[in-house]
Amino acid sequence: LEDGMEVQSATQATSFVQQSVAKVTGIAAHRLYVSVKRLGGGFGGKTYGSLLPAAACAIAAQNMNRPVRMSLNLSTNMEAIQKRTPYLLKYEVAFDDDGRLLAVVYNVYEDLGSAAQCSFAVVLPVFADNVYYCPNIKFTVQTCKTHTVPTTMARCPGIGPVHFFMEHIMEHVAKTLDKDPMDIRRINMFHNRQTTLTGYTITDCSITQLWDDLLTSAQVEQRRKEVHVFNK
Repeated sequence: LEDGMEVQSATQATSFVQQSVAKVTGIAAHRLYVSVKRLGGGFGGKTYGSLLPAAACAIAAQNMNRPVRMSLNLSTNMEAIQKRTPYLLKYEVAFDDDGRLLAVVYNVYEDLGSAAQCSFAVVLPVFADNVYYCPNIKFTVQTCKTHTVPTTMARCPGIGPVHFFMEHIMEHVAKTLDKDPMDIRRINMFHNRQTTLTGYTITDCSITQLWDDLLTSAQVEQRRKEVHVFNK
């Protein structure tokens, strides 16, 4: 391009690539044409991870005045694009004798590593209650900058961990009351007209029916009895 540069990048974030290349080359962003030829799975290398190879190629192309292509092998790619974000939960939970949740204090710590560039704190409350109703939840997220490797995008960013945390709470309640964890889960599942953590009122909830149907179709009780007999 005249007085500019064309960049082909395997990215989901063409504007990020444009800004990154503009910064390292000194070329005005409006003179940078970024395109995506084809794209595979949308993991970390397609967002912030795509900036490093694009910037490196742009600098080389600018200095040598010729096209430059970079293709990373999987090992180098994984080392360059960092990793999934770790989470830590500290919680307190109140429940009645039947195992129904009464209140949860839910404190999540998000380890973003040494470059706090990719936080998912704003989306975590949407998924934190999972499929379980609790009338009183105090939910906080603390993003943490640490001395570890920076983190990046991943499938279900932060969603898997907060779902796991609530399942852990179900297990903890069941163990404390010496009850079946499946019964504790069933008794706490959402029903219509209940409200989620983010204030959404549920109007078409079928989770309990799905749960019951699955237990029947998978013959869970029969299988548990068979396992118990086998392990005697």
